[in-house]
Amino acid sequence: MKKVYFFIIISFFISCQGSKNNTLIESIDISYLKGNIETKKPFFCGFITSIKPTFSKKDTILTDPQKYKEILAQLLKLRIDSTSSNCDVRIECKVNLSNRDSIKICIGSFNCIMKNGRKMINNDTLVYLVRRYSGYYNYFTKENLSFFPEIKLFGIPSNYKCLIRMADPNGQPMSPSKAWLD
Repeated sequence: MKKVYFFIIISFFISCQGSKNNTLIESIDISYLKGNIETKKPFFCGFITSIKPTFSKKDTILTDPQKYKEILAQLLKLRIDSTSSNCDVRIECKVNLSNRDSIKICIGSFNCIMKNGRKMINNDTLVYLVRRYSGYYNYFTKENLSFFPEIKLFGIPSNYKCLIRMADPNGQPMSPSKAWLD
């Protein structure tokens, strides 16, 4: 009889541990600056969603659970970076989990990553996945993409298409590689 109780208790602990690792992503909301936007001061997490749609884009990725698994696997690998405290943010992500929690990820210039307000050690795979699945790379020329460290590792996505035609708030065409925001 003791063996039966022991087996039930062990089974219970194993099932509880397994459920922690099976957190499912319901959706990923991604907002980003389109192209190489020069700013006078760094953008912090939360700012991109408040700027004009001319300079930013918002996507919600809802269709592919495999993409969720890839991103979640990289999120679980993130570790705190105590060497600096902030990033000049270019992408904001809200990862909505099935347990109603969410994870806020901000990706900045030079692949700087913030997770729930804390600076993380660089993860080029996570940066590449978020940028690839959101269409972020489409707002850069192939020449500009050659400077991205993660592109050097993984290559230009097969679904890349150049969408860099931009206009300033007054409707005037702008250089595809540079725009200014105050």
